[in-house]
Amino acid sequence: VKPLLQVTSRDKEIHEREEELRKVQDAHVRDREALLENEAQLKKTMEERANLQDQIFREKEMAAEADEQRSRLMNKKIELEEYIHDLEERIDTEEEKTQKILSEKKKKKE
Repeated sequence: VKPLLQVTSRDKEIHEREEELRKVQDAHVRDREALLENEAQLKKTMEERANLQDQIFREKEMAAEADEQRSRLMNKKIELEEYIHDLEERIDTEEEKTQKILSEKKKKKE
């Protein structure tokens, strides 16, 4: 009877070990699947990050170009305003000369 109990006990132990092994294997499969999903998500996230960094770089370049153009336009505006001011002064001077000449002509006619 004792050897039979040992065999039964041994069978029970083997069965428990097999069940434990199945649980560990199932857990391993789930962990492996989760790892693969995480790796895929990480790859996708890294690609998105790289795309966003490229986009940020392009936008920074565009902003720098826009700032340069704005600066050039401001300088051109200042230059043109100075030119207009000079022309207005010349017009005023010429109008004064014209008025003086007209006034002198009037005096001569009288």
